[in-house]
Amino acid sequence: MFKEDMTPRQENIPLTIDGQYAVGFTWLRNPQVRVVQHFGNMFAAGLALESPQAVVFSGPNAPLVPTTFSNPGGMLLNPLVNYSTDIGPDVTAKFTVDPGWGHFELYGLGRAFRSRANFSNRTIFGGGGGAGAIFPIVPKLLDLQADFLIGDGIGRYGTVGLPDVAVKPTGVLVPIPELQALVGLVGHPTDYIDLYAYAGLEQASQTSFTVNGTLPFGYGNPLYNNTACLHESASAAAANCAANTSRVWQVTGGFWWDVYKGDFGRLRVGGQGSYTERQVFAGIGGGPNTNEGIFMASLRYYPFAP
Repeated sequence: MFKEDMTPRQENIPLTIDGQYAVGFTWLRNPQVRVVQHFGNMFAAGLALESPQAVVFSGPNAPLVPTTFSNPGGMLLNPLVNYSTDIGPDVTAKFTVDPGWGHFELYGLGRAFRSRANFSNRTIFGGGGGAGAIFPIVPKLLDLQADFLIGDGIGRYGTVGLPDVAVKPTGVLVPIPELQALVGLVGHPTDYIDLYAYAGLEQASQTSFTVNGTLPFGYGNPLYNNTACLHESASAAAANCAANTSRVWQVTGGFWWDVYKGDFGRLRVGGQGSYTERQVFAGIGGGPNTNEGIFMASLRYYPFAP
């Protein structure tokens, strides 16, 4: 989401210390080509082609036919990393309205995923849509923001990094239905202090398949083994803890204080606290959840920055 129209470097990024940002925030660090057309001072429309990459959950059991959905890098790509075999770029479209009070957005995402299953190329489509807005509750002092993205195969575009697709027994990929949403309050009580609070959610739906009633595939299958998820042995947990994430939610808040802001730059002090809970799909042995509280502090100096 942007602060206003679609002006470059005006992205509305959460103020958190952690560069991974807040749960529920839709974002991606990615090469892209973007074209934007402004219609006066109120409306803008944009279209972007994004470098594709799919997060594939293949499960503990291999498909029943020869299947390929990724290849190791080479030449100018990292040879230690596997890259998904996407057929084309992700396509994003956005429309913004700036009526003079607040900022409003509508956006859509289209994706194409491909696997080679049983000696045939199989392409399936995913994507989603959403909306966002910034409401100046008290102009220049307090803003309320909210946005969401819902669709199939959108996990890569969220902070949690949920999988985009699962693999069927036939080797064909299937997009996972997902939702990510964020609401926040940002305050500026003085020219030197910024306050923020965010609450966010990302969740995936069960997308599972079972062969002969005993052989599980897909994402969130109730026949997956979770018996060792609370075991301290890493090897036992690796073998018997599927722990497919169903939902992650988080509340976080903090501040930034400009201790010094002048001709020689800016010195900032920040603090942030958060509570995050992860929930997993129940399998054999249940579905143990986990949570974590974190506090971070930051001291940053930006030489000669305004």
